[in-house]
Amino acid sequence: IRDYGVQIFLSAGNSGPGAGTVAHTAPWNASVAATTTDRTFAKTLSVLGPEPVLPELAAVPAWPGLGPANLEPIEGALIFSGEVGTATGCNAFPAGAFAGAIALIPTGTCAVDVKVGRAATAGALAVVVFERQPGPPVFPSGVEGTAIPSVSVNQVNGEALEDLATG
Repeated sequence: IRDYGVQIFLSAGNSGPGAGTVAHTAPWNASVAATTTDRTFAKTLSVLGPEPVLPELAAVPAWPGLGPANLEPIEGALIFSGEVGTATGCNAFPAGAFAGAIALIPTGTCAVDVKVGRAATAGALAVVVFERQPGPPVFPSGVEGTAIPSVSVNQVNGEALEDLATG
């Protein structure tokens, strides 16, 4: 069959010759499988204050973009973009608006890299973008050329962070 250009796909199954293995390994076979885990790799965004920290904000899953990595924890005040300029983050922020802080900016209206770049220019240490729609967060794409780390959180956590930052 392979000689006629037919690609062979075989179920990987759960019963290879050993734990975590697949029995169909010939070079002309492609094995496919499904999983019940979401296999996402999120960082943890930890809110350290003000006390008392709400339990749902103690360890927020945050999905990093492919921009600069944070090799050490980043600590700073959380400032919502709407408190220092336009909430969208699509227009320039005032100089120093995020100096030494972490910018919190909702997704939408313009690309994430624009938001991250504008926050960096205004002094932000990092950016947290959050969804305005229910469901999982959108991976912050296009941030490879930005100067500071960025992560994305879902709507529920983003709005809780916004309440914290503006409260």
